[in-house]
Amino acid sequence: MCKSINCEHKKSDNETKKKVMEIKEIVKMKTIPKIEIIFGDEELKNKKELESDSDKEYNEEKLENKSDNEEEVDEKENYCYPCNYQFSDKRCYKKHLLTDKHKDKTKDERIEKEYKCEDCKMVFASKDSYEKHMNSDKHNMTKAEFDAMKKLKGKKATSIGDKAEKFIAEIYRNSDKVKEIERIGQSGNKFDIIFKLKDDPNKLRGIQIKTLVYKKGHKTYDLDAEGKYFDDTIIVGVNIPDKIYTVMLYKEIESKTKYVSFNPKSTRSKYKKFCFTDFEKFSIELIKRSRESHHLTKDISEYLSPSNKQEYLSLLRLKKYCEKHGLNYERNDTNGDSVDCYINGYKIQHKTCSYKRSERSYTCSIKKSGRDIGKDKQPYTDKDDIDFFIFEIVNEDHINNFIIIPIDDLIENGIISKTDENGEIIKFGQTSIMLPPKSLWNTEEGIEYNWISGYANKFELLKEGLLE
Repeated sequence: MCKSINCEHKKSDNETKKKVMEIKEIVKMKTIPKIEIIFGDEELKNKKELESDSDKEYNEEKLENKSDNEEEVDEKENYCYPCNYQFSDKRCYKKHLLTDKHKDKTKDERIEKEYKCEDCKMVFASKDSYEKHMNSDKHNMTKAEFDAMKKLKGKKATSIGDKAEKFIAEIYRNSDKVKEIERIGQSGNKFDIIFKLKDDPNKLRGIQIKTLVYKKGHKTYDLDAEGKYFDDTIIVGVNIPDKIYTVMLYKEIESKTKYVSFNPKSTRSKYKKFCFTDFEKFSIELIKRSRESHHLTKDISEYLSPSNKQEYLSLLRLKKYCEKHGLNYERNDTNGDSVDCYINGYKIQHKTCSYKRSERSYTCSIKKSGRDIGKDKQPYTDKDDIDFFIFEIVNEDHINNFIIIPIDDLIENGIISKTDENGEIIKFGQTSIMLPPKSLWNTEEGIEYNWISGYANKFELLKEGLLE
């Protein structure tokens, strides 16, 4: 071992110890700039330049990829890029494009310039969506023409739904295993048909009926079961012209949106086991599985929305009054009709209200249910084929009392719209009517204050004779 003070070996050992101590101090400070110790100044400068160039290339590549992804997102159907939201269907997407929330966030000039329909005041996220719109009825028709077409389509859809309910009801009526059966879909219930089986007569059960819609492009039959149904509700799908049927429990629909799409000819479809093309086999399976469907443990009215429940119970009270006083009452079992019931052959539109506008009036809505066009509420017209309007104020003071007004008197007083021979409205009616309280009924003071006061409980108007 060299003992010289100026020995080069000793100097080298001292420098090594010094570097080790520096490293230990850095570790204690929880920093890792080891490069400054290991590399010289020139090497460190070169390394940092290399790292900077590498980071720059990576960031540029990341921006390019992001741009590509944005373009792909823009091309997604029903996807709003400015709001970064994917819509489940075109209807919701188009409505969103017209909202203030979307317009506030729409900063993309490309969307504003290239995919905007000035006539319809709509913007589209892709060229395909824009071109489809330009070829659509909504773009090429006037508002009046498009609204009329939508109304016809709505009536057609309602008619198809009615036929499906009657079709299934007939299967139950013809079955020797069914004791009772009733259609209640027109009341807005969670069930379209309720029934009792002969071997289980104390349990009232219900099923929901849906129309199977054929999609030409995909060659599939689709069923939309979205709704707040019980898991053990039997959902029946029907396409009468194509003789395609399905029977399944609501909980057996695996899709989160409760939307079923299947090809009856495909063996790979997960809904194949629920599908039938043979009417006899379908009928047997329907009755067999019906005992699995939900057991109604409460009154039927408890399965209705508050507004539907109010009208349903009022119609029951009207029915009991008619039966007690010898009037022939018949409920209209067709959905989407202006007629709620028939009394002695007269066509009746029935309304309820509970809102007290003042001490001397209650407000009752008389616009057509579910038939608003745009933002305009649509009043009834003299072409709606109604003979009488019957109103009930539903509170403790007025319940079981009815205001019965002939359609002609409502037209004369400007409540119902008047049309010309072509069906065009020449005098608009109202979408609400002021009903007097019981204290003013059939009194001179009441009639002077509100002409409607003279029509309270005027059931004799319905006894004048049966209409053919």
